[in-house]
Amino acid sequence: MTQDDDYPDNILDRRVLNQLYRVLDLCLVTSRRRTEGGPHAILEAAASRCKIMSTRVGQAPDVLRPDCVVDHPIQFLDPISKDIADNWLETTLDPHEEAVHRAHTVEAIGPPLQEAYGRLKAVAAFRPRPLRPNQVRKRRDSLWSRRVRKVLSAFVRRRGPHTVSLWHKFFQPPYGGGNQFLLALERCLRSRHGMDVRRNEIHRGIDAYLLNAVQFDIRKFERRRLARLRLAVLHRIDGPIHLYRGTQTRDLDEKTYRLNRTYAGATVIQS
Repeated sequence: MTQDDDYPDNILDRRVLNQLYRVLDLCLVTSRRRTEGGPHAILEAAASRCKIMSTRVGQAPDVLRPDCVVDHPIQFLDPISKDIADNWLETTLDPHEEAVHRAHTVEAIGPPLQEAYGRLKAVAAFRPRPLRPNQVRKRRDSLWSRRVRKVLSAFVRRRGPHTVSLWHKFFQPPYGGGNQFLLALERCLRSRHGMDVRRNEIHRGIDAYLLNAVQFDIRKFERRRLARLRLAVLHRIDGPIHLYRGTQTRDLDEKTYRLNRTYAGATVIQS
């Protein structure tokens, strides 16, 4: 366990990873959160010819055989008992390894990604029509949002160290990719850019605010916002959440949309 960013501690040589997976009798991915982006362990175990089963998260249905994917961890019990009795999971090693090499290596996904981005280059750049003199000021306000100008000008007008407030429900690491990213960002802003970084503070001495999706105390932020402070806000959002967690979480998307529309001068969308 580490009290700091766990990213450096989790980087192992591929040969070491392969050896660790090969000594396992079975790898289980038991996450019940549909927000898993991978998990990468599915690719690693399958490529290492390690027996693996997973809940229905992330890329599990794309890589693993249907009989190796379950909807709830309790459903692992019967397949595991059967494998102990007759070693049936041995028959999954070849198809799982082939699935990784067929569609989940740099060599496999590189060409289609290059082709997709290559097509983007052919999209014509936006060319606004010339404006008559009496339209210039009005159109400028509509094309270049006053909120965006507020975010950028916050860092231009201030002399000396800038103060940034990160709004997020922080947890002791290791805890989730978003939490780890914001801890690393906090450290980077302080050590590399000399900024004064605060957590979940809002007052006139702060130049800009970063809101992390809906993973912060929204009531506290909006309660303090009632002081009519002019805020320069950058909103880091996920989504659409209901597509990977289920329609019961659509209210989180609605909250994200409302916060973004109300406060954000600029938006960062993370995959």
